[in-house]
This record gives sequence, structure tokens and C-alpha cells, in this order.
Amino acid sequence: MKFRLLKYRFIFLLLLMAYLCLHLVTLTSFPLPWYDETYMAAIGKAFLETGRFTKTVAFYTDIPTEDLRYGPFYYFFVAFFFKFFGFGIFQYRLIAFLSGIWTFWLTFKLFATEHKNYFTTWCLLALFAIDSFYFRCMHEGRMDLLASGLMLTAHLAILKIFKTDDAKEIFKNMVLAGALASLSLLTSPRLGFALPGIALFLFIHFLTKKPKLLLRALLSFLLPFVALYSIWIFYAFGGYIEFINFYIENLGYTRLNGYPYYFPRQQLPLLLILAISVIAGVYLKKKSYFSPLAILALINIISYYIIVYDNGPYASLIYPYIYILIFKNFEGGFWEKAESEVFVCKATT
Repeated sequence: MKFRLLKYRFIFLLLLMAYLCLHLVTLTSFPLPWYDETYMAAIGKAFLETGRFTKTVAFYTDIPTEDLRYGPFYYFFVAFFFKFFGFGIFQYRLIAFLSGIWTFWLTFKLFATEHKNYFTTWCLLALFAIDSFYFRCMHEGRMDLLASGLMLTAHLAILKIFKTDDAKEIFKNMVLAGALASLSLLTSPRLGFALPGIALFLFIHFLTKKPKLLLRALLSFLLPFVALYSIWIFYAFGGYIEFINFYIENLGYTRLNGYPYYFPRQQLPLLLILAISVIAGVYLKKKSYFSPLAILALINIISYYIIVYDNGPYASLIYPYIYILIFKNFEGGFWEKAESEVFVCKATT
């Protein structure tokens, strides 16, 4: 049994090292550098050198202006990496790569909150890690995966309230979730699609399960969220009215080449598998299918396709939820037998 355990661990470590090496070796060559990352890297470099979020590429060199659409948090990371590791495409793309590894770990943790079958969880993680779209996103110099990681961490804190009746623990997790959600939007405002789901999710839960804590719990989430975001609003725009007017004026640009309810063709195979999995789960498990994690994942996916204009690699923001729902049904039967074969040796060591 000990030999078998060592064999599985060795194979796992070997595959993990091969996976990480593949990423690192191809980090600068796949895909080829493109406009978004040169544009954002230039802003990060400008912030490091001048303390301002100045656009310095292409025609912006003659009329330098600040880009305030995305928020500052991602550029803090870019400036940090450039300061301590130097300026270059490898250093810049390393942020997306590490953020992707972080989202894998968070997806694992979220799934494990309700599913204790580790074989299923590791299978989810393995297939998610080799998804070609997500693999590419981990090499693109954008802020999406960092923003996704922050929101997933907020969701992890929110799900913890279902496992405790301790008011202090609940309020602590609500404050943490509010702060993380705010930082997520300060990394990319597109994560705003997750806010309606969070609001609905928390309101219904506290109204039906813990009505006496409803007001205090919601305030515990909102206060850190609003406080952190307000700092940026007053620094960058001068006030709430100016902030709203800025986004109203720029709304046409942000919606260019996209529209709600749009499903890029490359996503359709995975979405078809998702639809089959959800339908099968509801048919087989009825009401028990709708666990807190399943509800949160479904709301986020639906909100994304209603709110976000998907004219870029933005679907990476919901891929963790898609894989969670796909693997939600894969428990029992074959999987339990497979797990016992792979992991039973742990009990004898």
C-alpha cells in the first residue's frame, strides 16, 4: 500500500511539473503579444514611473491621458512586478499565470465545500487546467483572472455563512466578502455582473434562515465594499456624479462588437455539456440539486450572459462556475470505486 501511495504521488508530481514547465516555456510565445497587453503593460509602467495611469502606446504618445475605466488594483500588481522583476513580457504575463493557478486552487476549495469525493474534485481540476481557452487566458496580459480570483475568494467567504450560526463569524465573513468584491471590481468593473447574484443570494438566505441578522449582515458586506470603491471614485473622478457620467459617456465604447445573450461559438461545446449536466442533475436530484454553491454558480453564469458584452476573453470569469456545475453530478458509483482504488492506501499508512 505504501508503495502504491508513493507511486501515485510521484505520478502526480511528475504531471504537475510537466504542466508548470509547459506554461513557463510557452509563456512568452503563446499567444503572440497583442494590443490589450501592450496597452495595459504601458499603463502599469507609467504608474510605476509617474504614479499616474497614463496611456503611452500608439497615438496616445502625442496626447497622453489617463485610463480610469478599469480601476487601480491590477496596475498596482503590474508596477510591483516591473519594479522587482524588471520590465518584460515574461514578467508581465507571470501575473496572469499566477492568477490562473490561484483560481484553480479557489475552484478546488469552492467545490470541496459541498463535495468530499476527492477523486471527483481532482478530475474537475485536471480538466479545468487543460481547458485550451483558459490555458490561453493564463498567458494573456490582462486583469481578468486576478479579478476572478478576488471574486471567487469573496464567494468562498459567503458560502461559509451556511456552516455557522455564530454571529461574529458571519459578520467577519461578510466584511471580508465585501472588501474582496470591491477589490475585484477595482481590478475589472466587468465583475459587476456578480453583484446582483450576491445581493439576491444574501437577501434570500438571511430573510428565510436568519432574519434577525439580515440588516447587520448586509451592512457588514456593503460598508467595506462602498468604502473601498469610494476612495477610488473620489480620487479618480471627484465624486459619484462624475463617476456615473464618465461610464455613461464611455458605455458605447465598452459595448463595441458585443451584445448581451451572445454566446461565442468556441464556448458552445462546453455550454452544451453544462446544460446537459444541469438538466440531468435537476431531473435526478430534484430540489436537492440546488445547493448554495449550485445556486451561486447558476446565478453568476446567467448574470454574465445577460450583463457582460462578451467581445473578448471575458468568459474566463465564469469558467470556474461552469466546471463546478458540470462535475456536480459526478459522484457515486464509478467515481467512488475509482476513489477507493486511488486513495484507500492512505488509510493504511
